[in-house]
Amino acid sequence: MGLTATIIAASLAVIVGLAALVAWGLAEVSWRELRKEPEPHDSASHFRIRADVWRGAPSSVQWWLSGARYSETRTVDDVQVGEVLAVLDGTWDNDGGDIQAQLRVALPDGREVVVDTPVHRERTVQAGTFLPVRPQAAPGEDWSPAVELDEPGLRAVLARHRSELGLLEPGTARDLLDAQPAEAALTSIRPTGRVRRGHVEVEVETTGGHGTARGFLRPQEIATMRHTGTALVCETREGQRVLWPAWY
Repeated sequence: MGLTATIIAASLAVIVGLAALVAWGLAEVSWRELRKEPEPHDSASHFRIRADVWRGAPSSVQWWLSGARYSETRTVDDVQVGEVLAVLDGTWDNDGGDIQAQLRVALPDGREVVVDTPVHRERTVQAGTFLPVRPQAAPGEDWSPAVELDEPGLRAVLARHRSELGLLEPGTARDLLDAQPAEAALTSIRPTGRVRRGHVEVEVETTGGHGTARGFLRPQEIATMRHTGTALVCETREGQRVLWPAWY
């Protein structure tokens, strides 16, 4: 065997050896990962975050999506409330903070559009949630979250949308435009039997002898109340106690 052939054979042997060593290392790492004890899901943290977001709504779309405030809120025309059908895709931004998400959203007229938006609280963007959106330009083929909308306008469009779906009585929807929630210790919660648009009407009792409160909530919102042991309630102008809606 010539010198060149010997060098080639030795090089190939080294390469094969290194490849085998790398493969063994990867297998060892994978084996160790499989043997690790699974990390427990922190359900308390999950429900606490949901409760905090629920309590703070509906201050702004920007805050709900990313935890930040839009600097110059204003009255915005042509805002519609869409329903998130699915999260199509999502990638972390370069800073590791927000998720650049693609949402498939159903508009009130039945059209489905894709909305690109940064999301910081991924728990808030799930199928079935309501998202105020606006067309970026005529004729309205591209849509974006209505982050510029001020709080009075935001409350108005969300309350009207929930009223049109039968999730709020018209009078209650008007009263919620300037209401604030109060937190009360939950003593009991029971469904009334009415279900609308993925929401279940429940009646709750709280400590203090203030009577009952009713409202339509999603199953995950009912679970949040049960886990935290608290209910968010408010009073209408007629003194009726109602559950604070999740708005989005």
